[in-house]
Amino acid sequence: YLLRDMISCPCGTPMNCRSGGKDSKNNPPLYRCRNQDRTYKKRKQVCDDCIPMKSVNMNLMDDYIWETLLHTLEQSSLIKETTKKEILGNKSTYGKRSIKNKLKSLSKEKENLDTMRLELEKEYYSGTMKSDRYKILKGSVDKRDYDLDKDISIKMTELDTIVQKDKWLDWIDVHLSNIDELKNIVEIKERKKVIKNYVENIELNWNGETKQHTLTMSMKLPLVDDGISYKKGKSNQFLRDRKGFKRYDIVEGESELTTPYLHLNSLNSH
Repeated sequence: YLLRDMISCPCGTPMNCRSGGKDSKNNPPLYRCRNQDRTYKKRKQVCDDCIPMKSVNMNLMDDYIWETLLHTLEQSSLIKETTKKEILGNKSTYGKRSIKNKLKSLSKEKENLDTMRLELEKEYYSGTMKSDRYKILKGSVDKRDYDLDKDISIKMTELDTIVQKDKWLDWIDVHLSNIDELKNIVEIKERKKVIKNYVENIELNWNGETKQHTLTMSMKLPLVDDGISYKKGKSNQFLRDRKGFKRYDIVEGESELTTPYLHLNSLNSH
């Protein structure tokens, strides 16, 4: 099950999944504290903290955790900044300059080939060059011209890629695309991998007086409610980078996400 070894009772004991058997409609699978199971089976009581703990519907809890995590990742400024750095990478000034120089050299060689082709045609049509030699030389010039066009096309593609990387807003589309890919994951094993990448543990609590659950997700990174803080100069003006965008720092968020009180029926508690 999705939250195996991750979701626990307030006593710290991991929760098991208790199957509803054949009558899954009326008795859905539940997350239930192991100590509570031992008590239920009239074994020795291990801990008092988990006795009032109510079990919760496994399927509803799984969906809630998954959707909450995706929402946190989608909103996280730290995740967005990580994506941005992956897309933009290091400064590419040297790469662009070297490619432009190479393109200039290739274009110059093409001009020389045009001149050479013109000279060959003059010698051939003036009768100073035999047909066989003209065909061989012209064939060599045409082949080199073809190779140059291919090299220029490759270099142009490389340059376009670098220029595209330098567009400051491109990373936002990539970030949203990454989140969409996560939303399309349906297999439990794949979802579990994602959850374990970001979540340290999940603690489920129960308030016997209010008959409500609370849930605390402990994240491996401070992703909860993080943000950005724009930098300002001495005159209180916004500082900007070389592209004209406002400079900023990432404001660290919290490592724990605690839900508001959840009504008893919201997780189909038992």
